[in-house]
Amino acid sequence: MSVKYGLCNAHYAKILNTGGYAAPKRLAGAENLTLNDHADFRILRAAGIDYPAATAGSYKSGELGIASLPLSFLTEIMGYRNNNGVLIEMQTHSEHFALLFESLNSGYPERFVYYDCMAIAPEFERETTGDSVKVVTEKLSIVVTRPLARLLRGWNADYKAQVSFGHQAFDTWFDEVYAQ
Repeated sequence: MSVKYGLCNAHYAKILNTGGYAAPKRLAGAENLTLNDHADFRILRAAGIDYPAATAGSYKSGELGIASLPLSFLTEIMGYRNNNGVLIEMQTHSEHFALLFESLNSGYPERFVYYDCMAIAPEFERETTGDSVKVVTEKLSIVVTRPLARLLRGWNADYKAQVSFGHQAFDTWFDEVYAQ
């Protein structure tokens, strides 16, 4: 069993109206990611035995901590308008996007993609400086669902995919969003 640690090589890819993805772009400064499962489980009783059946309203939610959100993410995903260097927040939730990243561990690195994410505008937090400076990490609230645009077009609509070092898809993971 290996110990998992480290979040690196974070990228995002906007989901297009066609259900496909734009080319992934680097999301520099990602520090941590926490996602929790939420599901409304349905139990199917068959032949006198209870079976977990399909879930309704299943999703994952949590936070992505990032040192500083890149301008490209703010304008392309969060909907900010850049008016000659003045950033104007236009909405409190994001466009749909895929989140790609790498996780290190004591055995080998793994790469992940969450296929359909939305983010809520980060909280605003600042402190006055004294003898030392405290770096404030921006925290994006993230929700991951099954990609509806892809489902409607008959495409793969999984929550996530992952690949370990040494497999063919590992080397090209951040070139485009992996699809079966």
